[in-house]
Amino acid sequence: MKQITHLSRRDILRNAGAVVAASSFATSDAAFGNSASPRAPQASKQRRVLVLMGDRYHNQANIRGSLHPVFTELQLRVDYTTNYYELSTDLLKPYQLFVCFRDNAIWPGGYLGSDEDPLGGRGVADGLENREDFPSEKSENWITEEQGHAVQDFVSAGNGFLSLHCSSLISQSSKNFRDVQGGVALGHTPVRYFKVRIVNKEHPITDGVADFMINDEQQYTTYDKDPRNLLLQAENLDGLTFDPTTPRAGRAGGRGGRGFLNLPSTETGTPSAGNLGTTSAVGWAHEYGQGRVAFLAMGHTPQSMNVPEYIKLQKNAIRWLLKQT
Repeated sequence: MKQITHLSRRDILRNAGAVVAASSFATSDAAFGNSASPRAPQASKQRRVLVLMGDRYHNQANIRGSLHPVFTELQLRVDYTTNYYELSTDLLKPYQLFVCFRDNAIWPGGYLGSDEDPLGGRGVADGLENREDFPSEKSENWITEEQGHAVQDFVSAGNGFLSLHCSSLISQSSKNFRDVQGGVALGHTPVRYFKVRIVNKEHPITDGVADFMINDEQQYTTYDKDPRNLLLQAENLDGLTFDPTTPRAGRAGGRGGRGFLNLPSTETGTPSAGNLGTTSAVGWAHEYGQGRVAFLAMGHTPQSMNVPEYIKLQKNAIRWLLKQT
């Protein structure tokens, strides 16, 4: 009798992720006339980029669709992966630039509802007749300190690290990752309009970039290093503030720091310990060992990724991180 092999849920997810990642790698390399594995030795000296992308709230197809035109214009070889558990020194070895565009959470027990649901799925779950049969959603942190150390070593050796949008949340989960990234997200608002101001116009990343308006999640962060490295500041011109201690409505089992408070500053007065006001740091860049790090906080939607001035920032950041400027 043929033996039947039983796979766990995690095995199934790993295998499915490997298939998706392998397809992404092949497609990316084929675009440059090479279908080799991302870990295979390459004769070409063309700069190579690895993008770790996608999570519950950030669709990998949207991320790839937004980033790939930028990489194509800059004539870079790029590989995409969703396999967060493979992040390691060995995986990073063939690359000169690591781009991270995912948050700090995985959901081993699954979750209810669409990610596009403004209620984050709670409305769908509460509408079920057998709601009690479904446990509350619970997230776990995926990154290990060993993986954070791999990113540290990669940058220290002279390579570049571009952290985008939700990746600042990973610093909540890893001391090593936070050390190289340089800061951590305290939380973010719902999507709303705010102005991005250039606070350091002398840096190569902001060269030729003007202040701009964007409709996006406004991130509030803490930057741990020299404040002179700050490049961008966001300001809500309608006077709306942010409080990371207020739970975000509808995010069942949500993560800390995803709260928001939408109140005019005239109602809240001087920002309290919880109320962080109307402005926040949303971009920085610094040297780390022999390498370079840049963080750009915008990008929750494809529309925000494709704001013309923000595209300029992305291109400038990549050039600077690869030491082309």
